[in-house]
Amino acid sequence: MTPKRSNQRGLAIVPAFVCLVLVTLFCGVLLKLAASHRALVRSESNKTQVDWLVESGMEKAAAKLLANPDYRGETWELAANEMAGGKPAVVRIVVETLEKDPKHPRVRVEADYPRDDTLRARSSKTRTMELEPVKPGGSS
Repeated sequence: MTPKRSNQRGLAIVPAFVCLVLVTLFCGVLLKLAASHRALVRSESNKTQVDWLVESGMEKAAAKLLANPDYRGETWELAANEMAGGKPAVVRIVVETLEKDPKHPRVRVEADYPRDDTLRARSSKTRTMELEPVKPGGSS
């Protein structure tokens, strides 16, 4: 008497299906980790970019103040094609002259990158500037 093979044919598909589900779940977890890592790298990149924009704004303010002590600041818009990351940025410079010490204005620079993105990075810095240029050969 020969055993019936029709009942045993379906049994091989169950382990194959379980393996397929496990491999699919594993791939899904890997994709989620990769997306999470990519978002973290993008966030760090934006933070680095915005820190450089703040420093550039400070240098721009210092140069403008040396050329014109009446400079009060500006909003500096950078188009996407001017930025390495391909997204627009904005840098706001505000110069306040203090009555008690007009030779040392306070400069506040704030930058956003990307400019209008909900996930933008923002950084700011405030510094007191010296309006009189340092004389060469002066005391250190």
